Amino acid sequence: MALTWLLLSALRVAGPTAAAHPGWSTSHPTHSVLSLGVPERAATLAWWQVGRAWASGSAVDTDALVASVRAIGARDAEWRTPWVYGGLMLQAMGDPHSLTKAEALLEEGAARWPDDPWFPAALGVQLQDAGRVDEARRWLRAARERS
Repeated sequence: MALTWLLLSALRVAGPTAAAHPGWSTSHPTHSVLSLGVPERAATLAWWQVGRAWASGSAVDTDALVASVRAIGARDAEWRTPWVYGGLMLQAMGDPHSLTKAEALLEEGAARWPDDPWFPAALGVQLQDAGRVDEARRWLRAARERS
């Protein structure tokens, strides 16, 4: 237990942020060591790094965030949280590039989990806010059908 705490503390202090190392979620050696070869643990560690960078106010690169969510999804195909919060983070950034990336990520989430109404609902709200009413209606209708 103490060793785990020490390793996680070292990762927090010395670990890279998403802004500094856009490819860290797939290549950071600490994740391999701490995950003990379990893909789900590696996904959790990668998501922890994304969340840490976001919460600390670090500049999170849009493309690195999307790449990280996809890499996490490759390690743990059932885990929706990175897709949900990744989409929300991108929406919160608010610039046109981030919103385009959020739209793509939410569409991927809707395709990955076809019974989940959250993804089409979030996408519908984003499209409505952007004035793309017809597309928004289509996604909001899909969300109602899934619930």
